Amino acid sequence: AIKTRDASTIIALEDVIQSVIDESKIACEEKGRTTDIAYLMAINSMRYFELAHAYKQSYNFDLKRIVTFNGDSALYTMYTYARFKKITTTSEAKVDDDILTSEYKFNEYETKLLETLSTIDMLNNKLTRFMFDLCNQLNSFYASTRVLGSDGESVKVTLISKALGLIEEVCSIIGIKLFYEI
Repeated sequence: AIKTRDASTIIALEDVIQSVIDESKIACEEKGRTTDIAYLMAINSMRYFELAHAYKQSYNFDLKRIVTFNGDSALYTMYTYARFKKITTTSEAKVDDDILTSEYKFNEYETKLLETLSTIDMLNNKLTRFMFDLCNQLNSFYASTRVLGSDGESVKVTLISKALGLIEEVCSIIGIKLFYEI
């Protein structure tokens, strides 16, 4: 059981989990997706939300903030991962780590993404913040740059692959299961 700060209300953990599962189902339906992954989305969302706070930090339980595809959340990370995984599997460009040190002229968004890839901090609440920043940079990069069929497609796909690798690694550390489609 969980008590509110003033201990006036006791909430069963099962009720909290069920609320997050129900909200995950609604989020799936709003995106036109099946609800068969709602349980895992809920567990991922709760784990991410809990780890996003420093262990001594107080916070308010906000169901809408936990289960959102926007902002600092597991679902935003999972959605970003699935979106870019599709791009890397669609592209015929070869992923080549050496290409990142080539004479290619990186634009502003590519440079910011490269910088973000090198700033990981292994504290739990900083891992979630890193993933949020990385997902933001990845989405900004994609919004500003054509990837598939573009000049420098190999460089861009390699950047995306590097970012996806870090997302996979961090999610593995904090126990978030990723999906290729969400």
